[in-house]
Amino acid sequence: MTSEINDEIEEMLKNWIAKKYSPFITNTIQDTIEMHDKFASFTEFVDHAINLNLVWWGKKPSRILEMMGDTVVTPEQIKFMTDFQEGKFKQEVNTQVGIENENEVFLEIMPDSIKTIKSIMSSNNTSTIQYDDYPLLFRFYSRLLPAQLSLLVLASNISKEKQYLELEEFQNDSYEIVSKMADKIRKSELTKRNQKISTGMPLSETKINEAVTKKQKIEAIKKIASSESKFKNQYVGRLRKDKDSGKEFFEGVLYALDLIVPKKMKINKEEIVCVYLSQKGLDFLKIINPVVNNLKKEQKMTREVFSPEGVKFILHNLIKTKKLDLEYQVCKEIVKKIQIRSNSETISITTAKDLDKIYENVCSDWIERNKELAAQHGIDEIVWSHKNKKKSDKMQTRLQACRVATMGRLSELDVVTWNIDSHSQSTYGLGPNSQLLLDDE
Repeated sequence: MTSEINDEIEEMLKNWIAKKYSPFITNTIQDTIEMHDKFASFTEFVDHAINLNLVWWGKKPSRILEMMGDTVVTPEQIKFMTDFQEGKFKQEVNTQVGIENENEVFLEIMPDSIKTIKSIMSSNNTSTIQYDDYPLLFRFYSRLLPAQLSLLVLASNISKEKQYLELEEFQNDSYEIVSKMADKIRKSELTKRNQKISTGMPLSETKINEAVTKKQKIEAIKKIASSESKFKNQYVGRLRKDKDSGKEFFEGVLYALDLIVPKKMKINKEEIVCVYLSQKGLDFLKIINPVVNNLKKEQKMTREVFSPEGVKFILHNLIKTKKLDLEYQVCKEIVKKIQIRSNSETISITTAKDLDKIYENVCSDWIERNKELAAQHGIDEIVWSHKNKKKSDKMQTRLQACRVATMGRLSELDVVTWNIDSHSQSTYGLGPNSQLLLDDE
């Protein structure tokens, strides 16, 4: 009698499912039952589904863990659970449950991502878009930390399915993520101008919410728009066409430091710029960064922006290159002159005026050896304008702007110490990482 009742229930259940759901669902259930020994009938499959849902929607959803031994059996299920445990679906989970910490996904690269990046690296060592051979790091690249955070955004998006980011997508993602990181950093960093580590980072839209009056909101919108534009173009990078030659160049600190590889590609008959991670970019990201580490652990920011290993990599692998030879010479000479003044019995500090002279002399010597390149990029004009500046002219020269940016980066790297005296004048001394340049002859 029991067998007859079960058969009757089974038939009724089949008919009900066939009437209520599409043939696709009915066939999928049938295939699942036939593929797995766990289910002998439609009834057992439905029983299992009901029990699973009662636990999940009950007061103790954690009890679902007790059912895993009976539920996670197929290779696909086991792989998913392994990936889930390793945190590969953290971003999706945070998005679904509304946790406002999606940027944490961009603070590290998973081991599988590194393998993927390495496997595709060999085909992306050269670029179809040239660098313009500017021998200095541009004066708008005031710091290097924003560049590393943007690089993390790129690396975290690389997969076997998509080995690059389209430039516009990379710009937008970097701005959105790094501006949120900057908000967190600003909440716990030191606020003095010479101690801040958020310099160069973009402003987020939270500044608009903080504005009270209409005038303040308008000003906030203007500042954010300007900040966003500068960050996307100067840090992430952009394609630029030279007015005189008509040649196209890719500019931005990431490309100047060889951390990315921009390529022009045709996708759906449209020519677009795609950005890949370079080998140097991968090597740089594998070095632990103190700021990123503090963000992950939600700890208070320290003054250390890069580890000694990171500083060494930046100086010796990213700046000490043929194309940035003037930048590297300037950095070395500045540190050497600061050392000499620090060892002097009569003079112990180095001022901005002293540094301007050092910058001017190094550039003048470089121009003598590279006259054509100096004229091409206007380096000779930068030095000439500075030398011939009138004493009554209080405007900052372009050479001074370059010097300010260089000193900001050297301070960020702890190669120099930056102090502001009681008259609001900047002075400089040797930093804990200065020996990395002094020993490099």
